[in-house]
Amino acid sequence: MIPTLLQQLRTQPIRARLQAAFVLLFVLMLVVIVVSVSAMRNTLDTLTGFREEVMPELARVLELADAVDEAMARAFQRWKGFAQGHATDDGAEFHAFI
Repeated sequence: MIPTLLQQLRTQPIRARLQAAFVLLFVLMLVVIVVSVSAMRNTLDTLTGFREEVMPELARVLELADAVDEAMARAFQRWKGFAQGHATDDGAEFHAFI
């Protein structure tokens, strides 16, 4: 089928061949556009799902990290008060204190 189509195109004038090439390129361009739009929609759906599922968890983890940081700062301040009465500045005492 394709060889006969090419043979028919060879017998046509140059104008018909250029029009056929233009139509072929136009169809290929439309296929590329459809595939690209489909891929962009898929990517948008994936990013929206990520934002809806992961971002709240990330915010919760960051809040927990802030709470742990504050607790450790308070514990360190208490340990400094405890360590002022002792001559050694040992990390083992800090962990025993916690």
